[in-house]
Amino acid sequence: MEVVSPGVNGQALSANPTTTIDPDLIVEYLVELLKITLGASNNDLEREGSLLSASKKHDTVQRCARFASDTQVVLYVQKDIIGTESSNGTRNSYEPSDCYCYTLSSDISFSSATAASVAVIKRPQPIDTRIPITSQLQVINLPGLATLNADSKQGTNVSPFEVLHSIVHLALAPYFDAYTRGQDSLGGGKTRFDADSKAGVPSTKRKITDLELSLLHLQQNTEIPELHLPLPDIVQEAINLASAKDVKPTIELIPSAILSDSKLLNDIQNVVNGWIKSIQAITKLSRDPDSGSASQEINFWLAMESTLEGIEAQLRSDGVQMTMEILRHAKR
Repeated sequence: MEVVSPGVNGQALSANPTTTIDPDLIVEYLVELLKITLGASNNDLEREGSLLSASKKHDTVQRCARFASDTQVVLYVQKDIIGTESSNGTRNSYEPSDCYCYTLSSDISFSSATAASVAVIKRPQPIDTRIPITSQLQVINLPGLATLNADSKQGTNVSPFEVLHSIVHLALAPYFDAYTRGQDSLGGGKTRFDADSKAGVPSTKRKITDLELSLLHLQQNTEIPELHLPLPDIVQEAINLASAKDVKPTIELIPSAILSDSKLLNDIQNVVNGWIKSIQAITKLSRDPDSGSASQEINFWLAMESTLEGIEAQLRSDGVQMTMEILRHAKR
């Protein structure tokens, strides 16, 4: 984690930078950061809907400009699985790989398709053009549900609470301890403020320990996330048209030329592959019956039942049925 520099060569800088930083520099920083922390590829970053795509690039630059010049203190980048494709870009390849979409947001979200999120944090002031960007930002990498369940085939799932416990136990608490231990060796006279701060250190340490213990207990609860199956755009448009005409949605509402468009069919296939992966992530969730209480075990299976009923209802919906009919019509 990077730490903000107090100045250059030990000299304090004025409170306000003389010029506003070019937002394209922030975009370049994010691109390099995502390649390192999340393994982002240029193809995924420029994929339709991603932050460097033609339709999103302007919004990306505007968000980075606000983050750099305003008092906004955090910017989130979310990595979502949107489907799979073969290594050579054709559906019949034997080596399918996941496709990802990267989006910027001022809020963090969590879904079964989320592979990871990165939080980029700064102080509540504009980025100073006289100090390197890397010295003014801190970065936290947070795995998503899709990543946490990546080992579900081996029967092991990682709870988000385990991740949070690791961050607190292995980073936050040691950082706090190292800082407070080092205060006495920094030199200088002691002030009333120093004494009051030192008196509050034991209390803060206890609260951090309590937080660690609470997160440890929460690991015994296995959360079952709600699953939403997104529809392809062309299907959603047909659903809206059927609703406006007050008729049953069918593929007859979609122009035949579109139904034979191989690129569109590949996109629809990728959406369905995303559904399969998301549903598998839910159905492979498990918990150790020997850990926790009987009520936790009961609540887990009640939540699983409710979630599976919700998935079943979505699979019977007009939108999903129409999507599958399009693929059957194309002999996919």
